[in-house]
Amino acid sequence: MPLPASPVLSEAAVVLEYDRTPAAQITRPRWVRALALLVALLAAFTPFVRFTYDISPMYVAREFFRMLHEGTREKEMFLVLLAVPFFLGPAIVLAHLRLLVRDFVTRPERLILLSLAGASAAAVVGFFGFGLFETMRSPDPRDLKTMAVFSIGPALLGAGFFLLWRLRRCGFALQTGVIASLHISYVANAIGCLILFADYRRVGWWLTFWAAVPMSLEVLWLTFRSLRPRPDLG
Repeated sequence: MPLPASPVLSEAAVVLEYDRTPAAQITRPRWVRALALLVALLAAFTPFVRFTYDISPMYVAREFFRMLHEGTREKEMFLVLLAVPFFLGPAIVLAHLRLLVRDFVTRPERLILLSLAGASAAAVVGFFGFGLFETMRSPDPRDLKTMAVFSIGPALLGAGFFLLWRLRRCGFALQTGVIASLHISYVANAIGCLILFADYRRVGWWLTFWAAVPMSLEVLWLTFRSLRPRPDLG
């Protein structure tokens, strides 16, 4: 009795089922994920402690809503755009905690985390745009220096978009891109604040510094990995 013929798969179907790179198949060891969580823990406290002088991001947010409630319209309200990205810290910690359980994120989780990263990036660009507008209205050498510092944020975001595109193109796991987007948005804001307020630093400044350094190193490492020549599989 002849055996039934095996189903013939089209060449396109085989390609669709084939994972493009080994990077997407790698599950990080649990100890690596635990270390990432431990390092990110510092970022969870940065919104709530004094960053410079006696001011914390939470204080800036409270003042913004107070002025909004009272109908006050002042330029200082735009400082909330500097405070918003600090609240990405707790979200980063929760994301790492989720990955500690399983090195995978669901579609709703990705949408939420990417939305938070996008909101933070929008705040960075918004603050730079408002500062540039005010500087053009009334040029001042000190303002020009400040804007030069905060121009680093949008530049990092531009480089970050390129990195995320490379990660997607090279077939890295989706959660890698999600975590990278959170880190990029956090660091893009943090680096300007760290430079500008370096002479008036408080505990929040130090927590932000030690949280941003490993995030930056991880982003640099992912950039290196995404730009390495891949072996020809053909």
